Amino acid sequence: VEVNALSKTMEPTHNCSICMEPVVEFAFGPCEHRDICALDALRLRALCNDTRCPFCKADLPSVVVTQEASRKFDSFQLSSLRYDRECK
Repeated sequence: VEVNALSKTMEPTHNCSICMEPVVEFAFGPCEHRDICALDALRLRALCNDTRCPFCKADLPSVVVTQEASRKFDSFQLSSLRYDRECK
């Protein structure tokens, strides 16, 4: 089997930069850094009380969790999301 034939049929895998597991649900804020899974984002925000982006260190009062890897943060209407709460 050729490598090129395999790469055409396989979907690209996004791995979390923290746990290195394949990302099923992306968590990101206005800075658009989405190389982190939702579970690690929750761990940072809830357990470590750290609401900053792990990459650029921008403060992120809100993040979205989605399976859509290419959707932009600004395309979400945060006020209409069910679990939009400030984490403090």
